[in-house]
Amino acid sequence: METELKRGRRRIDLADVKSCIQAARNRAAELLAAARSLPNVDDEGNSDCPFAEELYAKKEKLQREVEGLLKRLHECKADVEYLIDNCKRNLEVVSANEDMLNSDRPRDKFSEAEAALAVKYKAYVRLRERIEETIEIVDKALREAAGKRYPGKIPEEWPGTGFSPQPTDQDQQPASEQSGADKELDDLFELDRRSRAGRSHDSDDAL
Repeated sequence: METELKRGRRRIDLADVKSCIQAARNRAAELLAAARSLPNVDDEGNSDCPFAEELYAKKEKLQREVEGLLKRLHECKADVEYLIDNCKRNLEVVSANEDMLNSDRPRDKFSEAEAALAVKYKAYVRLRERIEETIEIVDKALREAAGKRYPGKIPEEWPGTGFSPQPTDQDQQPASEQSGADKELDDLFELDRRSRAGRSHDSDDAL
């Protein structure tokens, strides 16, 4: 499947969408681990751990990053929903035109186009489901982490809590470590790529 598609004048990068999903899942897991390992602190900020305030500060910084990734996930979901709607419209157009034709050859060509669009549609729907699953995971992590706050402190009082969420190399999941859902998506994308390549080859032969 194309890695870059357009929504108006803006490009939709599917590779970036997949990286965002993986980054959000990784950071949500890190946030939960950080929140669950925080030392106990009393109402005055006293703790048996001499690094308690620093640990809470790191948790807040990570929490901000996850919040930013959650916002990005919602943007990704809107982009994928746009692609789904676009596929639906194209499928309706192809089906309507196919019904108006009588010759076998054009009908075959329309059937191929319809099949290719159906592959894309399925891939986009599965990608949206993956985003929705990730949003749920991230929401849960943020709710739990939000309950762990350092007394008398607000995040803005700690330096260095601002960030711009950027997927790292660690968020590029190796094929050998992909989940079943991720592999299914990649298989669908690859099937569509081969389908487009085959159609292009047929067009060249016809010339």
